[in-house]
Amino acid sequence: MKKVGICFALVSVITVFCFIGGGCSLIDMLNNVGEEYTDNQEEDSDNNGENGANKNENVTKSVEITPRGMQTVIVGKECVFTANALREDGSIIAGKSVTEPKKFTETGKHSFSMTVDGLLATTTVNVIEDDITLPVEYMGKTYTGIDISTMTGSVENTRFDAGRKLEVTYPTGNSFDADGFFPLKLSVNNPAMHQFFRVSISGGANREGASYIYRGNPTSDSGELEMRIWLRWGKGSYTVKICDITEARWNYQAVDGMTSTDGKITYYGDNILASYSYYPSVTFTVNNTRDEDGTFLYPSSVVQSDDITVMNKAADLTAGLTKTEDKIKAIHDWIVTSKYYDQDSFPSESKRKRQDAVAVMEYGMCVCEGYANLTAALLRNCGIQTKFISSKSLNHAWNHVNVGTETNPDWRLLDTCWDDPLIVDFGPAHDGGSDFVVYENYLLKNLEGGNDPHTGGVPNMGRDAYPGIGHIDGVESIAY
Repeated sequence: MKKVGICFALVSVITVFCFIGGGCSLIDMLNNVGEEYTDNQEEDSDNNGENGANKNENVTKSVEITPRGMQTVIVGKECVFTANALREDGSIIAGKSVTEPKKFTETGKHSFSMTVDGLLATTTVNVIEDDITLPVEYMGKTYTGIDISTMTGSVENTRFDAGRKLEVTYPTGNSFDADGFFPLKLSVNNPAMHQFFRVSISGGANREGASYIYRGNPTSDSGELEMRIWLRWGKGSYTVKICDITEARWNYQAVDGMTSTDGKITYYGDNILASYSYYPSVTFTVNNTRDEDGTFLYPSSVVQSDDITVMNKAADLTAGLTKTEDKIKAIHDWIVTSKYYDQDSFPSESKRKRQDAVAVMEYGMCVCEGYANLTAALLRNCGIQTKFISSKSLNHAWNHVNVGTETNPDWRLLDTCWDDPLIVDFGPAHDGGSDFVVYENYLLKNLEGGNDPHTGGVPNMGRDAYPGIGHIDGVESIAY
């Protein structure tokens, strides 16, 4: 049709030319018409290219199911997965995502698929019973816990006085073999001590130990609590004591039951003990059969790297990654962009929130201690040795991470708190958010780098919860 139009236009032009006796030749006229036609064709081509590009922007090239990686779900409990439509560059196409609730009725590995625009994606989940006494998958390995066939003795719950009661309901024997950990179920009825109790652990091939302060459920009169007690210092015999807190002096007492402004979260305070007295209620003798040094790999009281929310987030963040440094970067960037510094918890003792890894996952805010706890939890879950470092003189906490191997370690400084800086303008300081990520304190080889040196002084023993490891890379600190 365009060629016909050109011929018609050419005849018309020639007719006019002949009529008015214009001063250009027929050849010139033909050349001019040809150039105009070429220009129009190029313009049409440009317009078609723009329209094609706009159209291609929303063409689904692949589909990805989120959360990514091997997710762990509880049998019979509903969980939600989303299938995202991806462009060729991997970016998500808005408005095309498909969300589906899933509920699995049998334990084990289960695969399922989801479809967007006729393209299929498949993922696999690990469905488990909600039973702490069962084996657990951790760092890609299976830990079986107590060997019931070896259990002997009985649990005698001794009490300091009638007004304070700590009762262990599992294990039912006080001597047994265990593979890496053993499950502990108990209730604590000690409101005067805010339901706190002490767990002390010593032994293993490294003959080390720790004392942890736990808290029974503050929302329950009986303070029920279930946990895994991990045997972190290698193969061998351990002594584990579960103790009542009989007296305490508080650095400060935070307020329980504060509700977030949106009404979604109830905050429980991080009550800090300055000193306390305790009374052993139950003593276990445990033979750890797992020949593995879990000092900086296994969970602790506030680095709950075996918690299902931590496990699933670590799997999501590191899906498809094989190199240690790539996993560290993915976790560093997510923490810096998704968590923010909680200014209420720092200056106001009464408003200080819990700083353990699970609480930070739930609340989305913390101080340096919480950043370091969550960083350690996610990295340990990936099988990356991670230390929590605390310095009293700096009033600060951070991490040391092994980017090498256990036999050939290469420890680096990592500070996700100082890499998520507060932005100070003419108003109150505020978090930089997802658009503000720095790497000034990222995998440093010494303590002098970064935006402020991590050197100094006296170990912060105020929490009385972590095994001291002396001098680390020139800093007298503690780690757990």
